[in-house]
Amino acid sequence: KMVHFGGMVFKSKDVGADFFVPGRMAMTCCADDTSFIGYVCKCASAKSLVMGSWVDVTATVKWGYMKVYDGEGPVLYAKE
Repeated sequence: KMVHFGGMVFKSKDVGADFFVPGRMAMTCCADDTSFIGYVCKCASAKSLVMGSWVDVTATVKWGYMKVYDGEGPVLYAKE
């Protein structure tokens, strides 16, 4: 399945240099419990993305193993 959305860049060494997490801040109850929610995305230009910047993502969604998920979950593969 192909998806397209805008999201904020989160980078972590836990996902690897060719990956980043595009996502958004979400609130489930009140402003005090907002947290960042996103999915791991493999992207050839991940190294050059700036933490906290906004990007448009067009990606294919596949199910796969990621250590940060402690198992399997959705992994995005960005279209360059």
